[in-house]
Amino acid sequence: MSAKSDTLKLLGSYVHFASFLTSALGSHCSAVVFDMDESGLDGHVIALSGNTGSRAIGDAMTPIVKRVLHSIQKKGYMEVLHVDTEASTSGGRVKLCFYPIRNETQIIGLFILCLEIDLLYDLRESINQILGFRQPQESENKIMNVIDENLSLTQYMQQLIQETIQSYSIPVERMSIEEKKQIVQDLAKMEVFFGRDSARITASHLGISVPTLYRLLKQP
Repeated sequence: MSAKSDTLKLLGSYVHFASFLTSALGSHCSAVVFDMDESGLDGHVIALSGNTGSRAIGDAMTPIVKRVLHSIQKKGYMEVLHVDTEASTSGGRVKLCFYPIRNETQIIGLFILCLEIDLLYDLRESINQILGFRQPQESENKIMNVIDENLSLTQYMQQLIQETIQSYSIPVERMSIEEKKQIVQDLAKMEVFFGRDSARITASHLGISVPTLYRLLKQP
């Protein structure tokens, strides 16, 4: 079997796994599978399961997703590894788990699992065992090895928030609510709200409350 066929088979196993999870857990769970392009620096959506928002098949990775991927790549681990972060959504707080999909030599894709927080804790160890961890402590140790990358992700998220607001060239105190809504929705498309406390930080920069931010996220 060729290397390309092996890659497609491995990616396909994650596609089926994503479909199984979302079918079993319903609205509590969503999943996205990315492949990697030849550069190894970007990828595209090849599968969607559950409520995955505005993503579509063929979409490129957002800046936040690429940041997580590159952080994992810089660490140089070739064993299974996942990075967790919390995200703000219009429906509340969720946990996001980023799983690099690896063959014997490199990362060939990325599997992102989104779960309601309570459900995550019930399923985390089962998923780890399916994907290769034998003991709970094994996964916890490896997560700690990338915790500094979660901190850099938070810093990068804050930078994107500031740059997006500044791109409007209007002082925040003079912005209309429609302009603030557009900024919030632009940030949502970039998946900035994957970052911890991103909703609170964005609301503070825009001079609005967090409930108002969630309301703007829901508006068409």
